[in-house]
Amino acid sequence: MNSVYNQLVVEPLTGNLREDICSFLVNNKCPKTAEHCMKVGEMARDLFQIRDQEILGAVGCHTTLKKDSTLLDKVLFVADKIEWDQSGTPPYLQQIMAQLDRSLEHAAFAYIHFLWEQRETLRVVHPWLRDAYFELEKRTDYVS
Repeated sequence: MNSVYNQLVVEPLTGNLREDICSFLVNNKCPKTAEHCMKVGEMARDLFQIRDQEILGAVGCHTTLKKDSTLLDKVLFVADKIEWDQSGTPPYLQQIMAQLDRSLEHAAFAYIHFLWEQRETLRVVHPWLRDAYFELEKRTDYVS
């Protein structure tokens, strides 16, 4: 294993993938940054031995989404936004839940639109997020 992994806390796996991944992320105080997208995919592959490319792709874009996203990409993206890592209720949750009644794409765009409206205050707008915004804007009739 690469030396960067030597500092990570890896407890014995329980066999429950969700619990194992959550435990790993908490134990290693994983950040929500642009690096997070890239590293979490590598961790899924290297530490949890995930080999399915569709799963690794979804994990890799769960923070930003991307153009031409798959159903699994969108499911993981929206789930990540609903179940966020901060206290309280996400400020965009009502919009996402309302749009889920229409479609998964509408729900994904609700969050992306929420961020897009704040893009001037963000440190960076990830190019994948930008591409997903313009793609979903054309494909949905979302109204905030």
